[in-house]
Formats: sequence, structure tokens, C-alpha cells
Amino acid sequence: MAFARCVPVSTKVALSRDPKDDHYLSLCKEAKADFLVTGDKDLLSLSAEILHRHGIPSRIVTPNSFLEIIA
Repeated sequence: MAFARCVPVSTKVALSRDPKDDHYLSLCKEAKADFLVTGDKDLLSLSAEILHRHGIPSRIVTPNSFLEIIA
């Protein structure tokens, strides 16, 4: 099982209230990431419906939520 890999980002996603966060969303889309673990309120405010509508399969969760999910 791979835990890390280099993913080139060629997709531009513009969904976050903070444009500096959009790169992380683009990366999630390219990597087909299951989770984006963050404490950033702008990213956490995005609904799963909006993410899926834009082809982003990731769940955006806090570190504590992530630990609960994987426990």
C-alpha cells in the first residue's frame, strides 16, 4: 500500500472562498484522494455535493474527525 506519491497538477479548480486553497482541491482531484485533512475553515465549508459535482472524490475533514474515521 502506497502512502505517498508525487502527483503533477494540470487541473485548475476554483471553488474555495480563499483562492490560495484551490491548489489543494486541484491536487485532490488529480490524485483521486479519499481525504483532505485540514483545519482550514474555507475548505471545511465546502459540501460533499459541490466537490463531487466538480469531480473531486475527497472528503474534507478535520484531523480529529480523520482519526475517528480510521480508528
